[in-house]
Amino acid sequence: MSHALRTTLVAALAVGTPLALAPPSVAATTATSYYVSPSGSDTDSGTSAGAPFATIQKAATWRRRVRW
Repeated sequence: MSHALRTTLVAALAVGTPLALAPPSVAATTATSYYVSPSGSDTDSGTSAGAPFATIQKAATWRRRVRW
């Protein structure tokens, strides 16, 4: 990189000038918590402490199904 270009870039960044770069792509992802309890039921939604899954296997299977 030439000295002039480096100096220009540093000066632009120092004064807060945005660079003409493509914005990063942002994937719209949301986290979902799944609850598991021995007193739960695998027919429950598993998304709240009041309606947990009964088995970790159900939570793992459900997560794979929802993900894809």
